Amino acid sequence: MERVGVAIGIDRYNSEEFHRLRFAESDCKQLTADLKDVLYFNVVPLLGESATRDRILTELENQAKHLKGEKDQLIFYFAGHGERVGDCFVLHSHKSIRGNADESLSMDTIRTVFDTHAFKGNIMCVFDACRNERHEEGQGHVT
Repeated sequence: MERVGVAIGIDRYNSEEFHRLRFAESDCKQLTADLKDVLYFNVVPLLGESATRDRILTELENQAKHLKGEKDQLIFYFAGHGERVGDCFVLHSHKSIRGNADESLSMDTIRTVFDTHAFKGNIMCVFDACRNERHEEGQGHVT
């Protein structure tokens, strides 16, 4: 049985449109340590500037493509900004621009990674991301 994970934490974004978060990276670091030390997961953390869309997808694909057993486990953790863009909810990578999904990860994109590699084990996704709608400015984040 394999146990792997990808953990993302982004406090500061490349775009000034996003408010700085205070605890996303520290939460990610703590969760990564706990998953490794207590539950024996092999976790790849991506923090801050290293959490680009391409890098996140690459790490998810790298983890998923090797897991074929029914008892294998994968955890995907994301702490950062999220937003509804059009008809879908996206998780913003470090290089994202508010209201634009090009550098972000949609739920469909994440699911496609798992479907493409025919992952048969257990997947747990934990998203610590607000739905920052424009009319909700000031809620769910620290300025």
